[in-house]
Amino acid sequence: MASILLLDSSATTARRTGRLLSAAGHAVRTTGDVARMRQTAASAPFAIVLRDHAESPVDPSVVRRLRSATHTCGLLVLAPAARWVVWVGVADRVLPEGASPDLLLDAIRKLRDAAPPTAEASGAMSGPTDIAGTADIADAELSRIGIAGYRILKLIGNGGMSVVYLAAHEASGEIRALKLLPISEHDGGMLVQRLINEAALLSQLRHPGIVRIHEQGFTEWHAYIAMEYLSGGELTALLGQPLPPPYVVEIVLQIAEALGAIHRAGMVHRDLKPANILRRADGTFVLADFGIARKKGVDLSRSGPGHLVGTAAYLAPETIGSGRIDHRSDLYALGVLFHEMLTGRKPFEAAGPVEVMDLHLHAPVPRVPPPLDWAQVLVDGLLAKRPEDRFASADSLITAVLHALSELQTSSPGRTAAVAIDPTRSHANAG
Repeated sequence: MASILLLDSSATTARRTGRLLSAAGHAVRTTGDVARMRQTAASAPFAIVLRDHAESPVDPSVVRRLRSATHTCGLLVLAPAARWVVWVGVADRVLPEGASPDLLLDAIRKLRDAAPPTAEASGAMSGPTDIAGTADIADAELSRIGIAGYRILKLIGNGGMSVVYLAAHEASGEIRALKLLPISEHDGGMLVQRLINEAALLSQLRHPGIVRIHEQGFTEWHAYIAMEYLSGGELTALLGQPLPPPYVVEIVLQIAEALGAIHRAGMVHRDLKPANILRRADGTFVLADFGIARKKGVDLSRSGPGHLVGTAAYLAPETIGSGRIDHRSDLYALGVLFHEMLTGRKPFEAAGPVEVMDLHLHAPVPRVPPPLDWAQVLVDGLLAKRPEDRFASADSLITAVLHALSELQTSSPGRTAAVAIDPTRSHANAG
């Protein structure tokens, strides 16, 4: 069980939450203010549960500084929807203020069980991390890496085929993510070629919504890419419950702008999913992992004999079938993610990946619940079975999102607060 420090300015809710956590077997200490939280958390590792009341809000910047100075091993925030955005990039997980006991206990379990993050081939960590004071790692494996010009700090990701280390660039002092792939004779060079392909594609792209690459090279043991370190972690950490609609809209617009830049460069990402959407420290979202992306002119119908690329939950029907894959396949994946963020559930769920793929091929586009009916036209235009029935481009999606919100503001002024966003937003410089 976890050692939990419960921060709640309301004695009533603190007692109720404390009893719930204690009954589940956790060791709970309760405090009512941030100063006492620091004193307590300085003595031993704690997972912190913080309740951010609308009537007594907590300053996220103060909590961020305290986390870096104490031994906290995870931060779960319970907050009203209007306060969610301020905690992005600070907390490991944000839940609704009135989260059910089951949801709260499940989130605690995930914090407790969190191992070193596994951001597959992305260079990201699954939560905010303080870099200051990170010690060098002096074991046999790291000493053998020997990448000239870098000082390895620690392992931050392991995707199975590749590993990602946090490293300091010695010349500039900049913190970067080093993605390493062992050189092997057993795969015919296919995986190394994939890493080279990723570096080549990323080097052609310059957009704030796309992870930046610094260099690519080889050692005796590894091929590697040095890329931007994204300290905010994966979008995956926010999923599992409906997100506030204005936040969902902002994420979709940011990712659509990044996809627009990729598509205008003649590329298709082919693996858009939450684990490949990462956050910078300022909370903006970034598209990463171009390992299976392809340039226009390359056969996008397959990646090899009998191979299906991508993740089943986000695969467009033509990816599963024999159709031609193009930029609209990325838009379909964004549609799956849009539905998942709005409703807390993927549009197509089943017992296994084969059944999920069958639903992608044959099941009708799901209906969103009535409070979100303004989004149905967007879901329909993203999840259409035939590519020609989807939005023609990322730019046309952005236009449709802004139009849908404008129509909602005109027809139902009372509901605009739930999805408010600047209608004059410009994406003219998205490329």
